[in-house]
Amino acid sequence: MSPTRLLIVEDELDFAAALCIGLRLDGYSVWSADSVKEALEVLKREAIDLVITDWALPDGTAAQVCLSARAVQPAMPIIVMSGVCDMRTQVIADCKPNFYVAKPLSIPQLFSNVRALVQGA
Repeated sequence: MSPTRLLIVEDELDFAAALCIGLRLDGYSVWSADSVKEALEVLKREAIDLVITDWALPDGTAAQVCLSARAVQPAMPIIVMSGVCDMRTQVIADCKPNFYVAKPLSIPQLFSNVRALVQGA
């Protein structure tokens, strides 16, 4: 059985790299993108199983990533992260993520959310 394929969409490159390393150590195959445009290219090219995306990206919002991911796979599990505290209601309305995680976030909790979504799939 092949590892679960994750897409990390995060424009803070050091943070994205740390997430990718940790998730790879947990046994996942991980792709990363730092913009909506790049995320959409990965979604077209790769069979992604789960998306973790920051809300605010340099060329748009996670809403665009969520819509594209769910167009490919309607039940695509999605985790949205946001450092903007008053965005929770809009994020949930626009993206309907499985989990919303406020930044700064707990990495162990984020990884626990990933495991829960993967095991539930």
